[in-house]
Amino acid sequence: MSPKRWIVLLLFVLISVCANAEEQLLESTRYNVYFAFIKVGEAETKLYKLKEGVYKATSKVYTTGIVDKIYTVRDYLESTFTNSHFIKYKARIREGHYKRDDFITYDPKTGTITYVKNGKLKRKSRVEGPVFDMLSSYFTYRKHLKAEFIVTSGKKEAKPKIKCLSKKKVYVCKLWVPVKGLLVSRNPKKPVTMYIDKKTRILLLSKIPTRWGTIRIKLKGVGHGKDGANHRRK
Repeated sequence: MSPKRWIVLLLFVLISVCANAEEQLLESTRYNVYFAFIKVGEAETKLYKLKEGVYKATSKVYTTGIVDKIYTVRDYLESTFTNSHFIKYKARIREGHYKRDDFITYDPKTGTITYVKNGKLKRKSRVEGPVFDMLSSYFTYRKHLKAEFIVTSGKKEAKPKIKCLSKKKVYVCKLWVPVKGLLVSRNPKKPVTMYIDKKTRILLLSKIPTRWGTIRIKLKGVGHGKDGANHRRK
């Protein structure tokens, strides 16, 4: 075989490998975020399949309109996880003048959680699994509404409690999360209320109690749903 043909064959193999390694987008959702009845921002979540049994989820939350000029929020979360535990979690928090970068990893073989905040090691502890971070726990609950596991914020761990009622087309769930995290109740004693579509298990509406009032996160649109269809909701 001539050198040119070897080069063409090598390029073909490399392209095939890269194509197979691409992330597969399973779901993309967009939400409007309200405080009381005023729209203050938007949120986006995406779920990817990296390989069999391994997933990556991302979440963005940002302020819009006049609120964005008064108090700018640009939060980004990313989690890599399996059906039984999370692997790594990254958070880039930008809220007004407050900035924080979190990186949390979990080694299921040793049960070790490592928490790095703003580039500095803050904690390394052993925790018995299953353990999920604040983002992957959301997808885990959606898939298994009665799942029991530990959730970590890096700083500490807790066991959430969830109670769900089955309605005609939705599950109405009350979720108590005893650790503070993005888009969960700032008062661990007050539950977050979630309305989850029975067919797709997509979050339709979430009500989050805070010290000053209730934050509502309402579905705006969905793409690449669990059934492979493209749904749109206004």
